[in-house]
Amino acid sequence: MQLGLSHSLSRYKLKFSSDKVDTMIVQAVGLLDELDKEINTYAMRVKEWYGWHFPEMQAIVAENARYSKV
Repeated sequence: MQLGLSHSLSRYKLKFSSDKVDTMIVQAVGLLDELDKEINTYAMRVKEWYGWHFPEMQAIVAENARYSKV
């Protein structure tokens, strides 16, 4: 609990400090993390939904991008 709180506090301080030059970099990294999380969530949903129709597909195709193209 404390570790998560300290991470949130440090992220908050980095996000809103106007005197830091690398604020945009920190925000870009945070955005990439959020995008990665969203992509993984959608890939899991696609695998779950299509898994009802063809469950063997998860063993055949491991990559999320290839799975969604098929």
